[in-house]
Amino acid sequence: MAIGSFIKQSYWVIAISQDALPPRASAYIGTFNALANSLNTVLFANTATSVLNSVGGDETRLSAPTIVGISLYAIGMLLEWGSELQRFKFKKDPRNKGRVYTGGLFALARHINYGGYVLWRAGFAMAAAGWAWGAFIGGLHTYYFVKAGIPELDDYCSKKYTGQWAQYKKAVPYKLIPFVI
Repeated sequence: MAIGSFIKQSYWVIAISQDALPPRASAYIGTFNALANSLNTVLFANTATSVLNSVGGDETRLSAPTIVGISLYAIGMLLEWGSELQRFKFKKDPRNKGRVYTGGLFALARHINYGGYVLWRAGFAMAAAGWAWGAFIGGLHTYYFVKAGIPELDDYCSKKYTGQWAQYKKAVPYKLIPFVI
């Protein structure tokens, strides 16, 4: 899962992102991702915290948190990556300059890419160390996006897209995860 995270983030930086990322922000994001991925990997490998210990003795089946975590990770990666690719294709077309992308997965939630990120981060944590760690990490990221990330981006988009953004907010009430929040 750490490798999947690295590949997705690298692809986003190299091929999808059209905005310059200042060195300080790059260092922060890179360090955060490396630490989060390393922590989950250590928790998974550590015999005291690994969800692999939740199955009996010499059984080879995966535990429920591992299965749910892998599923959340896959769904989250698809949502984040898929929505970013859809928006990238839209923005590449010169006819769409100055327009808000409201199609595809973004028709389900205004910041569905962030919702995907929350799901895959929570899934990675859950697969590594169980229900509680997954719920904590998912809750932490949800809190950050709802209290800081989304309001900041909403403010920016309200100024950049004026009436378009207000209409989009009315048409798509969900901020992060469709039918939830």
